Amino acid sequence: ELYNEMEQMVRGETKTYSREEFRQRCDEADRITYLGVARQIAAYVRCEIHVHEDTLEFVCPP
Repeated sequence: ELYNEMEQMVRGETKTYSREEFRQRCDEADRITYLGVARQIAAYVRCEIHVHEDTLEFVCPP
């Protein structure tokens, strides 16, 4: 579900998730390694990921 959502991002768009929200949306087996999953998704859809204290921000370059 997250992969599909990220694939639909358009140039210049930014999506921000709380860390907990993102973790909960990962498959159960991936919840411990959710930051790795976030990085894989960012690489797959060619966007940048900014990891903040409480949020994950995905930025699609213009």
